[in-house]
Amino acid sequence: MSTQVHTDKTIGDDNAIIILEFENGVVAMAEESWTKIGGMDDRAEIYGSEGVAYADLLQGNSIQTYSTKGIGYAVEKAGNTVGWSYVIYEEAWNYGFPQESLTLRIVLRMISSLW
Repeated sequence: MSTQVHTDKTIGDDNAIIILEFENGVVAMAEESWTKIGGMDDRAEIYGSEGVAYADLLQGNSIQTYSTKGIGYAVEKAGNTVGWSYVIYEEAWNYGFPQESLTLRIVLRMISSLW
């Protein structure tokens, strides 16, 4: 590895790869580069013997998941999760519940100030 692109910003490598082997035999690999053309690319891909999951952390609000056994809860009103599912993360935020709660508190304060 080397520093080819951002020599004015760092002495660190432009690209990095790490391979981890856990005590239970699971192997993980991660790669990163800040020299990719086209801007930020923040994805995670996880492969296992009974399924796979793809998460695009910048472009989506769900994790595309395939499971041979099912994964349990995926999203409100989702049925069976065997096969392809779209698992939502930060479900409450994506549905707007915290924002609605804040708006309700603001409106109630405004109304109570009228009395």
